[in-house]
Amino acid sequence: MQRSNRLSYAAGPVECTSVFFAYPSGHNTRGYRRYSIELLTSDPDDARRAIEGVGRRAPVGEARFLRPPRVVEQRELGEGTWLVRGVADVAPTMEWLAEGLLVGALKAQLGTDSLLAEPIVYTLDEGTLSRYERRVLVR
Repeated sequence: MQRSNRLSYAAGPVECTSVFFAYPSGHNTRGYRRYSIELLTSDPDDARRAIEGVGRRAPVGEARFLRPPRVVEQRELGEGTWLVRGVADVAPTMEWLAEGLLVGALKAQLGTDSLLAEPIVYTLDEGTLSRYERRVLVR
C-alpha cells in the first residue's frame, strides 16, 4: 500500500514523500491462519481418526482451534502408502496449537506402526502465493 504526503514550506517548493506500509508475510485479511497437515501413512483410516480426534481433545476456551482439524484429501500414492491431508484454523498467537500440540498428538496417537514419516504442518502466505502463480501463468 502506498500513500503520498505533500509537504509545503513557506520559503520554498512543495515536496512529495512516499510512505510504504509493509505487512508481515503472515498477514491475513481473514483474521486467522490456516494450517495444512500432511501425513504419510500405511493406514488412512487411522490417520483420519487421529486428525479429527485432535480437535475433540484440544483445549477449550480462548486457547483453541477456530475450526478443528479436518481431513480434506486422502489418496493412495502406491504400494500401501497413503497421503492424508487436513486443515486447521487458528487465531493469531495460537500458532503453537498447530505447530506443537497437533504434531505431538498425531505422533503419539499414530505411532511408528502406521506413520511412515514425521507429520508435516505448514501455512502459506496466500497473497505471495497468488502473486507467484500469476507470474508463472504470464510467462
